[in-house]
Amino acid sequence: MEFEEGELVEVDTGDDVVPNDDDESVMNEEDDKDEEDDEEMEEGEEDEFTAAVVDQSAASFSMHGDCVYVSAIHPTKPGVVLTGGGDDRGMLWTYQTTSSSSNDEQGEDNAAEGDRNIVQCIELSGHTDTVTAVGFNFDGSMCLTGGYDGLVKIWKTETGELVQSLEGPEDVEWAQWHSKGNAVVAGSKDGTIWMWLAHNGQCVQVFAGHDGEVTCGLFTKDGKTIVSGGEDGSVRLWAPKTGQCKHVFTSAQGAFEGHESIVTSLAGSDDGEYVVSGGMDGQVRLYLVPKKKLLQKFTHSSPTKSQDKADVPPPPPNLSSDKAGEDFDPSDDIEEEDEMRVQGVECVGVSAKEWKYVASGGSDKTLKIWDITTGTCRCVCQHDDEVVALKWHATLPVVVTACLDRKVRIWDARSGACMQEFTGHRDIITNLDFCQQPVVSNDKGQMSTVQGDVIVSVSDDGTAKVFVVNLQALLA
Repeated sequence: MEFEEGELVEVDTGDDVVPNDDDESVMNEEDDKDEEDDEEMEEGEEDEFTAAVVDQSAASFSMHGDCVYVSAIHPTKPGVVLTGGGDDRGMLWTYQTTSSSSNDEQGEDNAAEGDRNIVQCIELSGHTDTVTAVGFNFDGSMCLTGGYDGLVKIWKTETGELVQSLEGPEDVEWAQWHSKGNAVVAGSKDGTIWMWLAHNGQCVQVFAGHDGEVTCGLFTKDGKTIVSGGEDGSVRLWAPKTGQCKHVFTSAQGAFEGHESIVTSLAGSDDGEYVVSGGMDGQVRLYLVPKKKLLQKFTHSSPTKSQDKADVPPPPPNLSSDKAGEDFDPSDDIEEEDEMRVQGVECVGVSAKEWKYVASGGSDKTLKIWDITTGTCRCVCQHDDEVVALKWHATLPVVVTACLDRKVRIWDARSGACMQEFTGHRDIITNLDFCQQPVVSNDKGQMSTVQGDVIVSVSDDGTAKVFVVNLQALLA
């Protein structure tokens, strides 16, 4: 038999050995032992990490039976928090607001897992799937929970009594109260947005137009517009009273006003003028809502090659190829669409009007501060893992971030300096809320009330943690 030069052939050496049952049993036992050793090593590393965590929180809530995904701080009552998670429940709880020590001191004295400084808890049950949204109405008298079961439930905050169960969407990806009234809006993966009156459960509008899931949305702070972002990459402005779509920002047909991939997050300014969006395409867009205008485009992260030609190993010396005699380029085998990867934007926010900043956090492990006026990046704040949530302070140039490295950080947006970081969670942080609230301080027996800043973070470890800080003092 003749062979062409360079042709790859299989040669039967006659040395094939068929293993007997005993050999196979021994091999299986060795494989099982290796797997057990690997698992024990991973568990040991995890135990070592969690044992080293210092819980710096002022209060810790652990009554959820699963991961906690969302949180909201009561707008007027200090110490009242609403959380929701994978256990299909909302939890309305109150922590002790009288502080006799700092976060650090309390954490070291109370490092054990479990509830700490929790004085009351009301379970909000009735959902049959994960709770994905929670929130208080404008005066805090009512609260909502929304879930993947397609329900939005309205509750009395004082007692936990169910007021209404709102139905309609296939599921609830997000839900939010009107900023000045008792209307509720929610978005679904079926491409629709629903609006109800909370006191009687009446559905007053169904907004349709997105092609695919409505991933995020909000009422502008003046209550005049609903803004939504979707799987189709568009950002849409809706009229609450008529249900009409007032404008569509899209990247279709070369417009480049929307996103080229899923819109992951939206945030509005306190005056209702601006809305900022972030997407899986690594882009950030700033819109002037009253004029239906795109103001700025910010590139949080650019496409990068997932595999450079230099990283491709050389071919083996006897590699068979149809291109014998030609220069071999292994990168030819890499599909072009797999070469370029973008690390998406996970969260966005707009500062108080005085500062004119936009913030974006993403999978590239950075928080970036953008100047609205110039359109330039003011500073880059490095993290140790993906940034999954951020919140601006109501009046100060300060941003709080939640990171997959299990830490909460406070940043000075003017300089990019990390002012403080908090630990305590034993698994990744999924979300946070942040607001100013009066804090009662007990300093050597002298009781006083000061304006404090409260952060509530939630985590896959099944807990919600409260961190209290005086940002005015930190900035002084």
